[in-house]
Amino acid sequence: MNQIEERIAYYFGRKYCHLTGSGTTAIYLILKVLNKKDSYVLYPAITCMTPVNAALYADMKPVFCDVNLKDYTMDLSSLKKMIETYDIDVIVPTHLYGHSCDMDGIIKMAKEKDIFVLEDAAQAVGGKYKGRKLGSLGDASVISFGHTKILECGGGGAVLTDDEGFYEKVKHLGENIPKQPVNVKELFDDYRMIYYDIMKLIQKDSDFWPLMLSLQMTFKKGFVYAKDAQIESILGSRLDEIDVMVEERNKRAALYDKYLNKEYLTLPDIRDGSVCWRYSFLYKGNRDELLKAVRAKNIDISSWYPTLYQMYGNQPKDQFPNANMLEKEIVNLWVDPRYTEEKIISDIQMINQILRELE
Repeated sequence: MNQIEERIAYYFGRKYCHLTGSGTTAIYLILKVLNKKDSYVLYPAITCMTPVNAALYADMKPVFCDVNLKDYTMDLSSLKKMIETYDIDVIVPTHLYGHSCDMDGIIKMAKEKDIFVLEDAAQAVGGKYKGRKLGSLGDASVISFGHTKILECGGGGAVLTDDEGFYEKVKHLGENIPKQPVNVKELFDDYRMIYYDIMKLIQKDSDFWPLMLSLQMTFKKGFVYAKDAQIESILGSRLDEIDVMVEERNKRAALYDKYLNKEYLTLPDIRDGSVCWRYSFLYKGNRDELLKAVRAKNIDISSWYPTLYQMYGNQPKDQFPNANMLEKEIVNLWVDPRYTEEKIISDIQMINQILRELE
């Protein structure tokens, strides 16, 4: 390990760290080293697409379990059913929006079936679960320093593990994959434009999901590549800021907690130690109208993420009642420290007014 990797490993209480070009690359490397071609990888039905794509890039098959409506992470009863239904080799508990999963419950089920736990802490850097850093709990874990992440450095990710042999294999593979494309920024700009165009089509007709899957496979080289020395340099100067970034995000989340009108919202019940990647809640009204009205005031707001079982396989819709609800009702507001507390308070006042008007 180099000095930066040693610092990251120390922060997360891990023995080994290997820096990668992205969080998706980190997942890809772990799955390739496991060498379980054509076997099943289990993800939550609500998550970012690119970590799921990593399974396809590694010649494995993604399947999904439902999420719970308490904190939007893996639902343990659904997880149990999926383990009994499919011959699962890898589970990817994902601390979505920075909300920590029930890692004790997930790890217990995994151990009973000898399933590898690949913890995805990409949105939860700086968070904790029962006093332990998120990113320190899986058989291997991944973190990210990419776009919009808690410690954003313009890109980059890492594999964390305590297994020396596993680390050596990840390192060897990671040092022998292609370098970051020179035009990666242009690739991502093109990807985002096409992504949102396809999502508009999907909202009208779900038959367009195969088109979205085709996009993910076409843009593989924009997601999987070796670490970049420039990003590594930026990361080295920012590692000491992790806890400060978490504190600043939690301050902004506290403002939403205090001043946002809860009459029209359902808030998650997240575990102590979770970190706020986005301030997320469910809105029972016309969400499209809410998004449109809030954006008209130049306030950042999103509705991430869609349910992914529709794109990657043939699992029946009735297995995902919570994910289907979450997809239609989730709303995310920004807590990035670049947004001053004064701006957050101003945004809340405008959002409260919009909520009243929409009712």
